[in-house]
Amino acid sequence: VPYTVYISTEDCQPGTNYGTPVCTAPRNPGIVDPTISSTWLTTDQVGYFTIPAGGSRVINYTVNVPINASPGGHYGAIFFNNPDGAVTGNTVQMNRRIGMLYLLTVPGDIIIDTNL
Repeated sequence: VPYTVYISTEDCQPGTNYGTPVCTAPRNPGIVDPTISSTWLTTDQVGYFTIPAGGSRVINYTVNVPINASPGGHYGAIFFNNPDGAVTGNTVQMNRRIGMLYLLTVPGDIIIDTNL
């Protein structure tokens, strides 16, 4: 059967549960932020698309790091989920999604504040 997919990008931080990432969507989608790597990614497919039964789809992406990007590592993910496949119970909703994690390293001097 055809399969509907929604594509999105999110920034991630290492979680406390054995490094499981905690990812969040950008607060201002569409606005490039020098500290949020998910705003540096663009894909040739935006939002929803459908893969035909038995088919496949190649998604191309581009990373444009802004000149004023914060130096250091930037961790995030490109997610693919099926909103039509959500299952809702009395108080819980489950949504299937799969992600491709990335780590971008921006060169430059990193200042560590040891007074924290």
